[in-house]
Amino acid sequence: MNYKNKEQLKKLGLNSLLLVPIYVENIFWGILGLDTLKDEKEWSDTEEAIIKAAAGSIGGAIERQQSKLQLLEAIEKAVKSDRSDKLKSEFLAQMSHEIRTPINSILSFASILRNEFEDKLSEDLKTTFTIISKAGMRIIRTVDLILNMSEIQTGIYDYVKSDFDIVEEVLTPLYNDYSLRIKSKNILFNINNNSYDNIVSADKYSVTQIFNNIIDNAYNFTDKGQIDINIRRELNSALTVEVRDTGIGISSNYMSKLFDPFSQENQGYTRKYEGNGLGLALVKKYCEMNNLNINIESSKGVGSNFIITFPQ
Repeated sequence: MNYKNKEQLKKLGLNSLLLVPIYVENIFWGILGLDTLKDEKEWSDTEEAIIKAAAGSIGGAIERQQSKLQLLEAIEKAVKSDRSDKLKSEFLAQMSHEIRTPINSILSFASILRNEFEDKLSEDLKTTFTIISKAGMRIIRTVDLILNMSEIQTGIYDYVKSDFDIVEEVLTPLYNDYSLRIKSKNILFNINNNSYDNIVSADKYSVTQIFNNIIDNAYNFTDKGQIDINIRRELNSALTVEVRDTGIGISSNYMSKLFDPFSQENQGYTRKYEGNGLGLALVKKYCEMNNLNINIESSKGVGSNFIITFPQ
């Protein structure tokens, strides 16, 4: 230590001083020092090693404390996030209940009235009941689509993977649900199973929604011809499900926007076909969720073929 530094130490009442830096996560945090007030002292290697060890211990203790605080902060955020997710889930469920319950009541009473007085109704009144039924179902479907999209967007969808028979548990029930509606448009509706093994491993609800939305899309955009559900799996190959229709088809220009939320090829209130542009957006997200491959073959005025392939 030079003379100037010695003079400065004496002004502070010190004769000898040993300083060791303290580092926290390799960043300079402070200094640990030893001093003598009476005599000048040459610090030994042992004394230097002891104080360096003490500085290292202090730095380590500070790191552990900071890590503890960061962990507590992360836990607190996780708890708040979990509470927030639960609130979102409860809100969505409540909204669904509040909208669906009165609509279902209206549809039920309208159906009872129609059955009771059908033989006395004019054609205009029969048409009115049909309009009530279609409008009610359209509201329920729109609510379901919005809620399903909200669950995905907020990250609260409960994904449950299981093994199930896709023909018996998904496609056949959907075929039965849509059969009367599709055939009422004088459209042929067929389900063709050419698979030796129908078991898939995925989230059953989201897979059901994939095909529900694709079949509904085919129903809405097909006015003549037919809709076919084709299932196939050859030995040691992946299972593939096609939903093929002879509807209006999709233009090549619009194909890149097909899965965009709220996107429709025909926009505006004067468009001929119903839809809110959420169905196929959900199909894409559910396919990604289940690691399914989706391909579309379509030509304007010819029809569309949606091909879903499950992993082996």
